[in-house]
Amino acid sequence: MTAIYNDYPYWRYTVSELGVRHRLLGDSPIPNIGPQADQYHKIKGYGETCKFIIDEPVEADIPGPESPEGITVFKKLHELLDTYKISAEDVHMISPAVNFEELYTSWCEDNSEKQFIGNRHVYPFYFLTEQRKYEYVRNFNHNRSKHLMSLNGAVKPKRLKFIKFCKNHGLMDNYISLVANYNTTDKKVTPIELDIGADELSKNDKAVPLKFMEDSWLNIINETHEDKTVFFTEKTWKPILNLQLFLYYGVGNPQAYYNALRSYGFKLYDEILDYSNSAEHEIFKFSLTSPQEWADKIDKVKDKMLYNQNLALNTNWKELFYEKEYNSIWG
Repeated sequence: MTAIYNDYPYWRYTVSELGVRHRLLGDSPIPNIGPQADQYHKIKGYGETCKFIIDEPVEADIPGPESPEGITVFKKLHELLDTYKISAEDVHMISPAVNFEELYTSWCEDNSEKQFIGNRHVYPFYFLTEQRKYEYVRNFNHNRSKHLMSLNGAVKPKRLKFIKFCKNHGLMDNYISLVANYNTTDKKVTPIELDIGADELSKNDKAVPLKFMEDSWLNIINETHEDKTVFFTEKTWKPILNLQLFLYYGVGNPQAYYNALRSYGFKLYDEILDYSNSAEHEIFKFSLTSPQEWADKIDKVKDKMLYNQNLALNTNWKELFYEKEYNSIWG
């Protein structure tokens, strides 16, 4: 059995200011597919098995943003796999989207696309592994002065909705930012900065403002996607690693997000948060109790917070899940 391995993240093929700045843009999401296809067909000609692996641990976009050619990333992937006659049964793709199977099959059905990626795999812990390289809150602090925090970089519709909600309910005296390092809307936005500005954020979005984390109880997570994609970036892992409660605001299906965390062993704080309610309802309800009063209430879930931090820090996610996926590819 032979494998042809592509570990070139396809996001480098898409137009982005960050890509230009760091010279990351390429002219194809599978830049070596020509010579790889020759090798693939030679191996197949010998009657041997050959796996064609596309490993994309970073971006969960399906169908992905438009490329310089004006078509989506997955459309381009399909074109390349079709042009070079790579059999769908031999194509294995590893994605960080927890619901990769659902997203991909739905997109193919909705767009009358043949399934060129015959085998779909998931590894959602790339950003956790990266985030563990940074400092984190080591001692549980009962004396916190703020109800909540929410650090937001790019301007997106649900983040604008969140900021408006906070302004309307007098919550902006918490640690809340909207740095506006880029804008996906047509709204003109005045940046709301706390610890860093747009240039610093673009250079490093993994940095942890420890003083905000240890001084606030609830972290409102406005994840990257605003559709049904279930995807964990550093935004998900920061509150878990830094001993905070969390609520998920920016997703099409919050329950799928919470269920995914549970499936990987993480515990929710059901004793004090109702995850079946809207995030806005729970945020407002949470804000009615003073931060000092939460110091007493928090003992109901303190052990869970410590458990989640320990699980995130001390589990070999790569061994348990990444290698598991590769083992399934080798059969």
